[in-house]
Amino acid sequence: MPAAPGKGTKKWEDEHTKILVEGIIQLVQTHRRSLYALPGIVGEVDGHGNDATLRTTYRLLAAFARANGVDPAVVKDKQKRKVEAKDKDGAEESEGAGKRKMPRKSGKNVKTEV
Repeated sequence: MPAAPGKGTKKWEDEHTKILVEGIIQLVQTHRRSLYALPGIVGEVDGHGNDATLRTTYRLLAAFARANGVDPAVVKDKQKRKVEAKDKDGAEESEGAGKRKMPRKSGKNVKTEV
């Protein structure tokens, strides 16, 4: 009896594992803001601008990739492609991209006479 349409019958191979691992990494990166709201993170270690959470997330994703035979550079590549895609669309760059649209305030109060 043939398989139903849309149902694959191939044997699971390393290539399928790679696709799954990259998909999991992409899902975590896409929804990483949800991680910042986890109990034990929010209100405890989020005073660093979530930088520590982001670095730890990337470190864990790289270890996950390595443990499953995927190049850990895929973690950085996914983020890099996301920033590049935003740049091509003309949208604002993501945080950490290093460029600002508006200059920072100098912090000095300059009074002007009217």
